Amino acid sequence: AANADAAANTDAAASEAADEEKSQATADESNARKSQENDDSANEQSSEEEDSLTPLGKAKKEAADYLEALQRERAEFINFRNRAAKEQDRFRQHGITDVLTALLPALDD
Repeated sequence: AANADAAANTDAAASEAADEEKSQATADESNARKSQENDDSANEQSSEEEDSLTPLGKAKKEAADYLEALQRERAEFINFRNRAAKEQDRFRQHGITDVLTALLPALDD
């Protein structure tokens, strides 16, 4: 009975992890598409605006663009770090489950 419970817990955890990965991948794809669409429309507008900007205005716009890019990269890194931590915890739980499942027959005897 203990082996069946451990197997059921393992299957449930694997299913939950797969669902979470699918939802995260879908969210990432959606964000990437929105970002690309925003970049495309911004590029069309920026070419017209850049012609009328002074050197100081151009420098400020460039600084704002770099700041925005930095903030995006930082957010992506934080998301990556969080995903890696969750994945590490999930692998740790699977390892514990595997070890306990392997030890159960010996402990039952």
